[in-house]
Amino acid sequence: MSEYQYPDKDDKLTAALINNEYDGLSWQKSEEKVMSVAVAAVSGLSTGRHHRTLLDVGCGIGRMFGVFAEHVGRIDALEPDRDRADKAHSQGRRIEERTGTKISVINGTIGSIAKDTKYDVVLSSHVIQHLGSRQAEELVRAMSDRLCTGGLLILTTTYACDGQERFYSESWDGKVRKSVRITPEDFERVYRDGTDLPVRMFAEETITKMAETASLRLVAFRPFHGKTDGQRTEHEHQPRDAFYLFVKEQGNKSVKEVGR
Repeated sequence: MSEYQYPDKDDKLTAALINNEYDGLSWQKSEEKVMSVAVAAVSGLSTGRHHRTLLDVGCGIGRMFGVFAEHVGRIDALEPDRDRADKAHSQGRRIEERTGTKISVINGTIGSIAKDTKYDVVLSSHVIQHLGSRQAEELVRAMSDRLCTGGLLILTTTYACDGQERFYSESWDGKVRKSVRITPEDFERVYRDGTDLPVRMFAEETITKMAETASLRLVAFRPFHGKTDGQRTEHEHQPRDAFYLFVKEQGNKSVKEVGR
């Protein structure tokens, strides 16, 4: 059982962002637009729906379960924060009853899943931007290790649309969200301290290079949560996030396939 506690307790910082509107598209609708690309790719896998397996890394309160449950037969979810894992478990039961998809929530990290356990799909939604540089690279490799050949990695993260990476420390100051731009060195310190929420705005090139070293090939990229949803732009502040879809090009012959 993990003792980690997510710095954005009760999701106040997240809620402050989600409540914003971008060019007539709500935060949720903008995300739904890019996630439809992922759903189509998952549905197009040769493995039949009831045999497809998905690993949700850093599932939070289980917000993405409902997006994919009708397109896979099993979801294993990881969440290191105990309170959030408990909420995800409750959400999983509700989704499971509605869809028939088996959903298991583990209070732990990706290290809780053996390397020889392979999934058709690995999902990580808005996790990597909160990790230190070394930990982010390790996570991408670990997720790739748990994909079968031809499997899909679905990744969303904050996005530096002008290619210039920026680092922030975010906290809840009374009734408002406080976001302070910091140096890369201070970002690593904030990550280690675990009090405020570290946020890294990733350049597209950084993510794709991490993926390439982990035998992952980019097949789809979409900026979202901005006025230019689906398009690259050099505007500093929009869009805020990016969606990546990768396919695993190489596999390990020693495979224990989940749910087979």
